[in-house]
Amino acid sequence: MSQTSLYNKANINLVTSEVTTRVGIFLGLDFTTTKTLELNSNKYLSTIPSFSFSSNFTRVIIDYSNSQNATDISLLNGLFSGLTAGTTFTVSSAKYSLDGIGSEADLAGTYEFKSFVSNVIVAVPVSMTNFNQRLLRYESDYFINPPQFGLSLAPVGQFTEYVIVNALGTDKTASFAKFGIYAGDKIKITGTQFNNSTFTVKSVTVNKDGSETMVVNEGLTQESGFGNRVGIELIQNKKGSAIITAATGPTTTGACGVYVNGVRVACYDNQTSDQCVARTSVTGGSPFYWIPSGNCSRLPSTIVTTTVQRFNGNVVTTNPLASLANLGYL
Repeated sequence: MSQTSLYNKANINLVTSEVTTRVGIFLGLDFTTTKTLELNSNKYLSTIPSFSFSSNFTRVIIDYSNSQNATDISLLNGLFSGLTAGTTFTVSSAKYSLDGIGSEADLAGTYEFKSFVSNVIVAVPVSMTNFNQRLLRYESDYFINPPQFGLSLAPVGQFTEYVIVNALGTDKTASFAKFGIYAGDKIKITGTQFNNSTFTVKSVTVNKDGSETMVVNEGLTQESGFGNRVGIELIQNKKGSAIITAATGPTTTGACGVYVNGVRVACYDNQTSDQCVARTSVTGGSPFYWIPSGNCSRLPSTIVTTTVQRFNGNVVTTNPLASLANLGYL
């Protein structure tokens, strides 16, 4: 056991290095420099507008003129009043269904701003997820959720954030959440035209429509990679000599609990055992355990043993824990 254990207490005294723990291909990524309405106000629009397209889909009118919601009107004015024509903005959460069962269109995408007068936005459609060429007018009554907006260029006086959007979101295996990406991790991007680089993750958010938003620290270039094969390597810090080979390593994921002096100090969902090794080695937690197909809500907040480890599909402990036994892992 001493030669094959996943964790060695001596590791905490070793030099920190970076290691690739996961690799995967994503198909629905967009890269943008953005200032979103939610980030500006911590509020979502609740008013649902109508969308009216010209016959050749070169113009769209997004009409909020009937809104009686003062908060929404204030937010819209703060976002679009004084905005320079030609600035691109994004629309999200814009699925449309006439029958209330399946989505017949999804107007989420990128638009070019033209004007904003009397709570009416005029814009040029640049790209949309799934528009219906037979429909020119989309009534407010049939949007599943209120559409939300984001600006590709931050207005003067507001901070800029660098965002990678996974439009396919958690519906796919290759999602930020299912990849076990957390703030402080790094990702190496390949397969793009302008953004083949390494970025430090600031935050990961799952949006109401199921898409995912990752904010990174480093600057990036606006680019749509939707439908293209974009490679991501997840890079984590690691202490110690444990060998981690992401290309051939384990793919089963689960909950990774990190304990210091018997108290759980951190827990990470959707982690392979390699990811768990890296996270635990940096925190210096001893012991830890990794539960395949489990989640953090099932892990106890405290433990009383000194050596709990996960290896070759078995939980190994010097002192069987009632808490683990009750959870069904012993």
